[in-house]
Amino acid sequence: MRDAIYQNTIALIRRNGIKGITVDDIAAAAGISKGAFYAYYPSKEIGIYEVLKRSEAELFARMEAIMSQELFDKEQIEKFFREVYLAPDSVILYLSPTDLEVLLRKLPTEYRGRENEKSADYFKRSLELLGVGTNKMEAVALLTDCLGMIATNTMFSDNGRQQALDVLIDAISSYLSKEGVI
Repeated sequence: MRDAIYQNTIALIRRNGIKGITVDDIAAAAGISKGAFYAYYPSKEIGIYEVLKRSEAELFARMEAIMSQELFDKEQIEKFFREVYLAPDSVILYLSPTDLEVLLRKLPTEYRGRENEKSADYFKRSLELLGVGTNKMEAVALLTDCLGMIATNTMFSDNGRQQALDVLIDAISSYLSKEGVI
């Protein structure tokens, strides 16, 4: 049941964003009653938070697996962006810092403390795995924001978006790789 709630909540976030989701939506999508949802999660906010944390952990595990493969540095980084950041089950592109901030404010205090610890650890480990130093952090953050804007922009064709994503992923990977040419 948790898997059904997880998968359907991910789909709802990708379609509607966090703000546009209700417990009724999650229950209907998962094929359960509203009461059944509350048997697993005491509130909508805790349910969404737990789904986001599971997604984050799964994507981070995928990132670690990719970065441990015997690939060339640039190839690893490209694979990370394609198979983690832009993955069909990734919600990274559909969350804004404001969304998370509002969600955290609605959660019990212990969740906020846990989130600060986890976020700092994941962020530090992600930078280490990607080989991003503090001198490149802001640029990478802005470039990944651009990836998100391109991937979620429906004003252009799939082909146009894919071409733009390919160019940007190549540029970011070159910038981050040891043999970087940018």
